[in-house]
Amino acid sequence: MLSPSVTRSQSVLADFAKNRIDDPFHKPTGMSGKLYPNGEFTLGYVPPKRKTEKEQRYDDAYDYQTVTVDVPRMVGKRVLYSLEETLHRDIILDSPLGLSTLTNSHNRTKTVRKPRGSKGISGLGKRTIRNGAWILQKSYGKKQLGFLTVTLPSFRDRPDIMALLAIEWSELTRQFLQEFSREIKRSGNKAVWVGCTEIQEKRLRERGEVAPHLHLVYHAHKGDYRWFITADKIREIWSRVIGNVIEAALLETVEVDTKAAIDTKTVKKDASAYLGKYMSKGGEAVKAMEEGGMSEAIPSAWWHCCTQLKKMIHSLITDVPQDVKRAIHQKVDLVKRKVMLYLMPITINDKTFGYVGKFKRSLCHDRNLLQLLESFY
Repeated sequence: MLSPSVTRSQSVLADFAKNRIDDPFHKPTGMSGKLYPNGEFTLGYVPPKRKTEKEQRYDDAYDYQTVTVDVPRMVGKRVLYSLEETLHRDIILDSPLGLSTLTNSHNRTKTVRKPRGSKGISGLGKRTIRNGAWILQKSYGKKQLGFLTVTLPSFRDRPDIMALLAIEWSELTRQFLQEFSREIKRSGNKAVWVGCTEIQEKRLRERGEVAPHLHLVYHAHKGDYRWFITADKIREIWSRVIGNVIEAALLETVEVDTKAAIDTKTVKKDASAYLGKYMSKGGEAVKAMEEGGMSEAIPSAWWHCCTQLKKMIHSLITDVPQDVKRAIHQKVDLVKRKVMLYLMPITINDKTFGYVGKFKRSLCHDRNLLQLLESFY
């Protein structure tokens, strides 16, 4: 059973389907895409399949492979190749899979890739964060969600420690989120969270200090404000994780004060909006870090999501409805018809390769998202 908003959106598309323009025989649009749980979608034109080098060589030699000449076999010889077999054998030996020394995957020059995370948060990461926050809000409601900000404490007299913690940020967040989840599970509840890393540009600009932040939306309580994990416990975990990393790297014990490094509050508005303003950051910070010779401190992981939530997001991804593809292909204004919030073409050199957009309402069926999320644990 679909919600009224979904039915209304589908009725608009159904009206369009009845009155198709220049498409009386339901011609394929040549587009393929993904529709995400929160109503976002990506759509692109599928290019024709290109022939591989092996396929092209095979086609070029097709005439030779099909030559048939009757050659009488000599009596007394156990094996004598016919002309057809000889030509076919020569082609195989000259191919990349034969005995030749043509360029292959083992001796081809390798392209040096930039380290993971050097381009900031990826499109996949942004979509995962938005959809994860949307699912959390739909499953538990805003009042049961918490917003957590985790920062590095200031070591003003120890720039070496600040540099170390910036370089080890991905390991710090991994250990912290692991302990954070375990503590919530000890309270008898399930740990569900999604978040992102942000580089504080002010500290980078004024002090030349890399100070990553972790922003997290998570299921914090059941509406009674009895938090599954208290702020003091979070500070204790964060202090212990930082201390362990410092001790392992520098072989010394340092007092870590995380009193001002942890901030927790209840989500009062849209959960996606809480994380949205931090996802847009990162590009300028990465550029400044590269120019300042601090590339080692660029985080390798800019987004964070618990395994169960990632699996649920993946399970809810579907194909874009065919009528939507046709409507977009025929330039129907679906935003004006109030089917979509936005629809933007992806163009390069005035050529359109695809579209990104978002439906006004999610096209997900009226499923019990909380029950579905619980099934992944």
